[in-house]
Amino acid sequence: MRKIKPIDLIIIGAQKAGTTSLNRYLSEHPEICTHKRIEFRYFIDEKEYKQGYEKIFKKYYSHCNTKNKIIAKNIEIMYSLQALKRLCKHNPNIKLVLTLRNPVDRAYSAWLYERRKGRETKTFEEAINIDKLHSTNDISQYIDKSLYYKHLLNVLNFFDKKQIMIILFEDFKKNPLFFCKNIFEWFKVDVNFIPEIKKVHNKAALPRCLFITKLILTDNIFKRIVKLLIPQQVTFKIGKTILKINEREINPPPMNFETKQKLLAYFKPYNQKLAELIQKDLSCWDK
Repeated sequence: MRKIKPIDLIIIGAQKAGTTSLNRYLSEHPEICTHKRIEFRYFIDEKEYKQGYEKIFKKYYSHCNTKNKIIAKNIEIMYSLQALKRLCKHNPNIKLVLTLRNPVDRAYSAWLYERRKGRETKTFEEAINIDKLHSTNDISQYIDKSLYYKHLLNVLNFFDKKQIMIILFEDFKKNPLFFCKNIFEWFKVDVNFIPEIKKVHNKAALPRCLFITKLILTDNIFKRIVKLLIPQQVTFKIGKTILKINEREINPPPMNFETKQKLLAYFKPYNQKLAELIQKDLSCWDK
């Protein structure tokens, strides 16, 4: 019987900040194993959490060696108090990695991603409520998930600073190997291992046929019938393959200049608070 092991390290955000690539690079290390799915949903998903960790571990980590250190990734955890509480209960000594990206660029990238998945039809300005930026009662998800200072304070309510490594996406993009080696050393595995860092995961793309994307990603009678006939792991792989074939990589169109200036001004005071909290120079985010 496979030994059930707790998660040793988890990447908890931020969304659209290189977390998929980082998770894949780290998992290439022979002493480390991660899940094959993009996100580990146990701490976020009510259905999975109710099934218990032992069952979910077998679902996500059946391919892992018993000697491997276990890592995971879910970019929603840093935004959820309940998930953070569950994570702390699971392993109070767990190591956490956060990659933080220029909040304006992250918000725009997240909007592009939702368009790619067929879940967003509004313009970026409509989606972020550009005319209501300073209304605390009407903050869009794109803006809220870029307010790192607020969310990091919640993380620090559950975990000590020594358990957290914060990486700036802009630095990671320039030298991913440097940060992988930093994590290897922090994680106490062989620092001489060199992962394949040339491949960038989860690049910007758009669906060739939106109907196919929606058919795979939304709940519908066709998916229910397929799930009854074919094992879930098989349907997941088939769906992932079809989505990949149906996508074409793009160079994202630039953000409207006026919109960007408004967002830079909006996020500046929050970035200053964050810079003081994490003791990092974030002046590059003001441009």
